[in-house]
Amino acid sequence: MTADDAVLDPRVLREAVLVKLDRRVRTQGELVLPAAPSLLEVYIERLSQMFASLGKALSHEEVLKLSDLLGSRLREGFETSAACRVHLKWESEAWPATGLDYLIWLESMTLQEQYDEWAASKEPPLFGAHPDAKVMAVTETLGHLGRERMILDVGAGTGRNTLPLARLGYSTHALEITERFCAAIEAEAQAEALPIKVVRGSALDAQAELARGDYALVVCSEVTTHFCGQADLRKLFEQVREWLCVGGLFLVNAFVAHDGYEPDPIVREISRLVWSTIYTRDDLAASYAGLGLELVSDEAVYAYEKQRLPEADWPPTGWFEDWTRGYNCFALSDGTPPMQLRWLLFRRV
Repeated sequence: MTADDAVLDPRVLREAVLVKLDRRVRTQGELVLPAAPSLLEVYIERLSQMFASLGKALSHEEVLKLSDLLGSRLREGFETSAACRVHLKWESEAWPATGLDYLIWLESMTLQEQYDEWAASKEPPLFGAHPDAKVMAVTETLGHLGRERMILDVGAGTGRNTLPLARLGYSTHALEITERFCAAIEAEAQAEALPIKVVRGSALDAQAELARGDYALVVCSEVTTHFCGQADLRKLFEQVREWLCVGGLFLVNAFVAHDGYEPDPIVREISRLVWSTIYTRDDLAASYAGLGLELVSDEAVYAYEKQRLPEADWPPTGWFEDWTRGYNCFALSDGTPPMQLRWLLFRRV
């Protein structure tokens, strides 16, 4: 090699010396990812860009291996619970090696455990201090049927609707899966001698100890927003059909996509992750088809509750306004999301 062979271009030399630098750069870290399988391609693209920026670019074979491992954990987590998270922890190999060592594992968490964690870390009232205006309005229409039969509050939480209904003299059952919430309702019911029975279980649990055909009203507020999708919604309607008496009412709220909008798999999965599971009109129709339930009314939750709750009590919680209008799912600064939480009232015929 002679002096005439020497590379003198500063740009070329800069890149060449940075390659040597990259081999001595040490990196380590951890990412915690929501368990959404449809986001696998997005995750891999971001991870590849991040590692490349650290001088640890992945080869094609490494990308395929990472995609396979991460994808399996994402699918496992999504099938378990929307609360599950996938951890990716990495560390660069010791010099003179240039690659990465990493571990991928699933942090499993049920919805019940997530609510327990939420209840322990946030100031009450978690879901607002007042009952839903729509729940109270529908109850007023029950007449003698409401006094002869019972009311069931599905996913009762801390009793935001259960307790006011019982204070009006209605025999009320509260179905709730979170032990902390069950204990809170029972303590309040005992202190006030209220006609409340707390049943521990899920809205989708066919084994729940509930009366069949003996409820004048079934309330399901802020529950379908946690479901996996239309299959779970169908299970709920099938359960409710068995619980209601003839002529009984079912009041449920759900996030409904605007007409003409068909959410793709990524939107559907993210909506579930942010407690805003989205349903199309076709999803809804399929959920109660053939069950002897007729739709009586369909109204936007945000507008209904804002018009009827006292101004001093609005909003019910700090997150209620954005959540009910779909902004938890779509971070839009211009225009409104193509979904909203709606009150759906059904009657068993």
